[in-house]
Amino acid sequence: MDAVKAVVDFGTAAVLRYRTMSEEPDNRVQEYFLRTCIALGLYERFRCGVQLETLYTDVATSLGVPGGSELTNKIGGCKADIAVFQNGLPHAIIELKILDEPRPLWKVEDDVRKVRRLGEICKIQGYCGVLICQTAASLEEQTHRLERSLLRKVHTGATQISRDGKWQWCFGCCLVSGNQEPEGVGDAP
Repeated sequence: MDAVKAVVDFGTAAVLRYRTMSEEPDNRVQEYFLRTCIALGLYERFRCGVQLETLYTDVATSLGVPGGSELTNKIGGCKADIAVFQNGLPHAIIELKILDEPRPLWKVEDDVRKVRRLGEICKIQGYCGVLICQTAASLEEQTHRLERSLLRKVHTGATQISRDGKWQWCFGCCLVSGNQEPEGVGDAP
């Protein structure tokens, strides 16, 4: 399963669809819309179980971590935007964010810290998908800032021109927790 490419593909398609149907600027896409479109795309491409807004504690206990207040204290009430399942067990989680002027880099960093904390507790792949928008900084500068912050190469889709033609954006994704794709989930047929 090439989750990174899939998240980039489906994230890009979701933003393009939202801007067309809403007639709003590209960066006004709602995270719930991104979640829904990406989850549907993952299911259709890979025929894997996909859930939205899954509690991190549920992910951890499904993977054999004892529940209770100690687990809740470690990971709180966080929810994965998307949880990918195989054979009834979670194999990956995906967090989604928008990086633009009103939604700064530290919001992405907060989500990544939560994903990494879960990855320390249980064996799970954690991904971060980001709508990267040109601001006062160029799109390339924004992408490099994100990569420096995450200490990871962010794989991005094609650069898109905003609906009003005044700025650029792209969708990016990277693995932020774990070191390999979920076992047993092959490439799309």
